[in-house]
Amino acid sequence: MLDGDKARLIGRTISEYDELYKRSKGSFSVRENVLLDVFLYMFLIMNICCIVILNNHSSSFIPVFSGKLGLFSKGVPLCFSIALIAIVPITILFLVLLYRKYKVQSVKHNLVDKGVVFAKHLADYVRDLDINSRRIESVIASLHRELDILITKQNELSEICERRVEGFDRQFRQLTEDTKIAITGLATRFANNDGQIQELSSRLQKLCVDSKSSAKATSDYVAGISDVAKRQLERCNDQVALFKRLYNHLTAETSSVEKVQGMIKKCVDYVESKPHLKKSKRFLCNSKVWNICCSLKDLLPKGEQEDTSEESILNWAQGIVKVLDKYKFSECSEEDLSPCKDDGERNFVRSTLLIDLPMMQIDALRLIVNVRQDIFKKACTAAQGFAENIISDTCFPGDSVAGSSRSVSTVAENIVSDTGLLGDSVAMSSKSMSTVSLHTADTDGNPPSEADDDYLSSEVIV
Repeated sequence: MLDGDKARLIGRTISEYDELYKRSKGSFSVRENVLLDVFLYMFLIMNICCIVILNNHSSSFIPVFSGKLGLFSKGVPLCFSIALIAIVPITILFLVLLYRKYKVQSVKHNLVDKGVVFAKHLADYVRDLDINSRRIESVIASLHRELDILITKQNELSEICERRVEGFDRQFRQLTEDTKIAITGLATRFANNDGQIQELSSRLQKLCVDSKSSAKATSDYVAGISDVAKRQLERCNDQVALFKRLYNHLTAETSSVEKVQGMIKKCVDYVESKPHLKKSKRFLCNSKVWNICCSLKDLLPKGEQEDTSEESILNWAQGIVKVLDKYKFSECSEEDLSPCKDDGERNFVRSTLLIDLPMMQIDALRLIVNVRQDIFKKACTAAQGFAENIISDTCFPGDSVAGSSRSVSTVAENIVSDTGLLGDSVAMSSKSMSTVSLHTADTDGNPPSEADDDYLSSEVIV
C-alpha cells in the first residue's frame, strides 16, 4: 500500500499532466500540424526565392533607394520589385509560423518530461508496493505461525482446565458429603439447644440495636468533626489571606489618604449596589457590613475636603479607627452572611469583614503614625533652626559658628532618624496588635473574651 504523501504526489502529477494536456490539446491536431509544416516550408521556399532574386538584381538597390528609379519603372526588373515587396511579410509570417512550431515542440517536450517523471514515480511506487507486499506476506506468515502456537497452547490449556475441573468436582462432592454430615449434626444440636438459640437471638437483636445506635452516634460525631475541620480550614484560609495582605502592607510603601479612601469607596459602592445586604437575620436590625459601610460613608466627605492639613487628616484617620474599633473582626458568623444570596456575595462579605476592614484599620493606623512622624520632623526642623539662631546670636566674633551649627544639625538629624525608627516600630506594633486582636481564638474555635478585646483595642488606640 502507498502512504498518504506518495498517493497525493501521484494524484498531483496526474492532475498536472491532465491539465497540461487539456490546455495544449489543440497543439496535437494532425491537420493543424500538417498545415503548419506545409506553410512553414512554403514560406521558407518563398523567402529563399526572394533572397535569390534580390541577390541576382542587387545592382537595382541603390537606384531604387536613392530615388532615381521608381519601384515599378522600366529600368527595374519586375521580379525585383515583387521580391522586395513580398520579402517583409513573408519573413514575418515565416517567423510567426516558426514560433508556433517551437511552441508545439515545447508542449510536446513538457508532456514527454511529465510522462517520464510520472513513469519514474510510478516505478518507485511499484517497487514500494512490491516491498510492502513482501512485508505483508512475511507478517501473514508470522501470524499463521503465532496462530498455530496459540492453538497448541489453547489445546494444552483446555486439557489442564479439564483436569482441574475433574479435581474440583471430586473435591466438591467430598465437600457436599461433609456438609451434609455437618448439617445433620448441627440440626441435632439445634434441636437439643433450642432455648439457648432463642436466648442468643435475643442477645443478637439487642447487639444489632446497640450497633445501630453506636453507628448513628459515630456518623454524627464524624459529621461534627468534618464541620469543625471545614470551619477551621476556612479560618486558616482567611488567616493566610490576611497574612499575605499584611506582608504586602509591610513591604509596600507607606499608606496615603487616597489609598484609604479607595478601600472605603470599594466597600461602600459594593454594599450600596446590593440593597438586600441591609437586612439582618435579627428582627428590625441591620447587618454588620451595612452598619460599618454607613459609618465609613459618613467619613468619606471629610477625607475628600480641600483642607489637607495634618490635623484634619489625623482626625479623619482617628475617626476611621474609632469606627472600626466598635466591631469584632475575629469571626464571621452565619448571621453576618444571612443577607447574601449567592457564593460571590458571601465571599465578598467574608473577605470584607475578615481581611479588607482589618487592612483598612492598619492603613489608618499607619497614616496616623506617618502624619505624627511628619509633625515631629517639622518640629525638630523648627527646633534646629531655633537652636542655630540662638547659637549664632550668643557666639562671639571669631568663634566657630559653623562647627556649632553642624553639631546642632547632627543632633537634630539623629533625633529625626530616631523618630522615624520610632514611627516604624509603632506602626509595626499597631499592625501586630490589630492582627492579634482580629484573629486570636482558642483551640475550641471560641473568639477572645470582651476584656481581651477592650485591652487590645485600647493598645491599638494608644
